[in-house]
Amino acid sequence: MASRSFARDTMTGHRLEQIFIGTPAPLPDGSPSAIYKQAVSGPIAVGVDGLAGDDQADPDNHGGSERALHHYPIDHYAFWNTHLRPAEPLAPGVLGENLSIAGLTEADVHVGDIFTLGTTRLQLSQPRWPCWKPGARLSIKPMARELITQARAGWFYRVLAAGEIAPGDMLTRCETARHGITLARLWQLKNTTTPDAAMRDEIAFMIGYEALAPDWRERLR
Repeated sequence: MASRSFARDTMTGHRLEQIFIGTPAPLPDGSPSAIYKQAVSGPIAVGVDGLAGDDQADPDNHGGSERALHHYPIDHYAFWNTHLRPAEPLAPGVLGENLSIAGLTEADVHVGDIFTLGTTRLQLSQPRWPCWKPGARLSIKPMARELITQARAGWFYRVLAAGEIAPGDMLTRCETARHGITLARLWQLKNTTTPDAAMRDEIAFMIGYEALAPDWRERLR
């Protein structure tokens, strides 16, 4: 298994197209959720628990320092619109993401990677583990299962250095985790029912990898 150390990265930055924040509002069944988010037009402060003004209806299962910012690839929306054929095309923001960015997917990033965005410094902490609320919002009952099985759930950052971000800022990876297990591979490890020896080694490594959020280490365990 590769080292846990980091390598300097020269990846070209990816433009932050939109920022979304929300406050709790009722889902169709009346349950409160902050998944209904609105775009922010100007600079916004980022603290260790996320964006100023971005609230949570269920703080036990959403938000917090290990889930401070949710990044969702714009690229996935074309897939969902073809795969699910929803009555209304899905567009950035409807899955409750905070950061909407194109050109970077689960195949390109690793838990532990460190990025700069605006004046902040962020570390990728875990893939998103979706709950039932995106499906409830979109009236697509199997949405959570689809996000998991298709491994297109986006990911979360922890905030290493607080600061400010704005649409148009560049997300730039400055350090890459050397273990080489992309989020796409991590989903393969999580979703397999018959891991081979190499996969078992990778699973054992990630269970002990401190940069991976505790919830995900327990899921792998």
